Amino acid sequence: MAFQPQNPDYRAFIEQIFRAQPFMMALGAALERIEPGETEISLQIRPDHLQHGGTVHGGVIVALADNGAAAATLLPPGQAVVTAEYRISFLAPAVGHTLLARGTVLRPGRSLIHTKSDVIAVADNREILVATALGSMVPFAFNKP
Repeated sequence: MAFQPQNPDYRAFIEQIFRAQPFMMALGAALERIEPGETEISLQIRPDHLQHGGTVHGGVIVALADNGAAAATLLPPGQAVVTAEYRISFLAPAVGHTLLARGTVLRPGRSLIHTKSDVIAVADNREILVATALGSMVPFAFNKP
């Protein structure tokens, strides 16, 4: 579905709010793609992202999946989003060198924006779907960072 952004500077705004998230910066997450209703975030897997079994910790996967950047691409100037709820399904162990979180808007709305995020592990030039999340994002008035 083709969405029309309400903010002509939506890409710059998404980059600004992403950089203003200390937790995402500490993880080492990076924005790779920003389009109306779609984003992609990458993460180079480090040893401190792993759990005791040697795969990426579920908390890292959730952090990538629970990012409202795709929803925020459709907002008017002066608004951002927070998560109202999400459900995540872990589908495979996350191993490899990179994680990608591909966020998409399923249905925009004034009070809730429904989203989907697929988290993919990249290893040996193969992509493995490791988790899928469905979420609801709530727009709110936002005057900084």
